[in-house]
Amino acid sequence: MSDLHTPQPEAANLRVERVEGRLSILEDGHQTPICVDFLSSKSAQRRVGIRRSSHPLARAVGRKTPLADILDGTAGLGRDAFILASLGYRVLATERSPVLHALLQDGLTRMLADPRSVAIVGDRLQVQFADCRELLKQQPAPAVVYLDPMFPERPKSAKVKREMQLFHQLLGPDTDAVELLAMARSTATDRVVVKRPVWAKPLANAPSYTVDGSTIRWDVYLASPDV
Repeated sequence: MSDLHTPQPEAANLRVERVEGRLSILEDGHQTPICVDFLSSKSAQRRVGIRRSSHPLARAVGRKTPLADILDGTAGLGRDAFILASLGYRVLATERSPVLHALLQDGLTRMLADPRSVAIVGDRLQVQFADCRELLKQQPAPAVVYLDPMFPERPKSAKVKREMQLFHQLLGPDTDAVELLAMARSTATDRVVVKRPVWAKPLANAPSYTVDGSTIRWDVYLASPDV
C-alpha cells in the first residue's frame, strides 16, 4: 500500500506515518502513535461476550428484524462502528477529516486481510470520506443515524484527553453538533442515537429514551413515538 498521497495534518506538531505496518498519527512529545487497529487486543476484548440481546449499543440503535442499516456520521477512530458491525448491523462510517478517514480506511483494509476478522465483521463495515450533512441530503434516507460528537471538556484520563486534543486539532471546535442532530432527526426514518457523557446535558430536549452505561449514555430520538 502506498502512502505517497496520505493527507497530512495542518498542525505542525502532528504528522502521519506508517508505524509497524499501521498508518498512524505521531505527535511531538509523545512516543505512542494513534492509529485505527481493529485487529488489536483491545478490539478483541470489546468483542468478548458481545451479544445483540444485551449490548447497550444494540438497545440504542434498535434490535428489530431485519436489522436497520446505520449511518455513523462522526466515525472518529471507528470503535463504535466496529462494534455495531460485529453485532450484525451494516454500518457506513463517515468521517470529514481526511486524516482520520485515511486511518479508518487503513484499519479497515488491514482488518479485511485477516480471515478471523472477516468472519466476525464480513462486509458489514464500510468507511467513506464525507461530511455527514451532505449525505443526509441524499436519498434514500438512512433508517438510523449514529452521532458521537466531541464530548465537553472534562477528560477522564490522559489518553482520552490526548485523543480529544488531537480531534480538536484535526477538526476544529465542534460547533455544529446541534445542527447535525437537527438535520439527522429530520431525515432518519427510524431514529437518531447520540453518544454523550453521563454528566452532560442532551444535545436536544426530551430524548425518547436513554440507554445508560457506566460513564457514557446514548440518547435516542425516535422518528415516531410509536416506533
